[in-house]
Amino acid sequence: MNCFLRTEARAELEAAAFHYERLREDLGDEFIDDFLLGITEIEESPNRWPEIRQGIRRFRLSRFPYAIVYRVLQTRVDIIAIAHQASREGYWLDRR
Repeated sequence: MNCFLRTEARAELEAAAFHYERLREDLGDEFIDDFLLGITEIEESPNRWPEIRQGIRRFRLSRFPYAIVYRVLQTRVDIIAIAHQASREGYWLDRR
């Protein structure tokens, strides 16, 4: 099942990668790599990860304090947010 990255989630991904790149050269690329590994795992088994709200699931990245927040639709996985773990829980609820 393919993932669709919403505009808001893409902006969060780019902002986080830019932040890490400013901290250390190539760290932004490492963040993107970790994100892409997460996407691969989600696409292979989208219902494997825990539901945090009705129909909304969360995959935590392995190296960085971010989570991929998504929902499984009939034909695709809808990526709602790339959320920092310290951000306000559920700030993305209006994106449903």
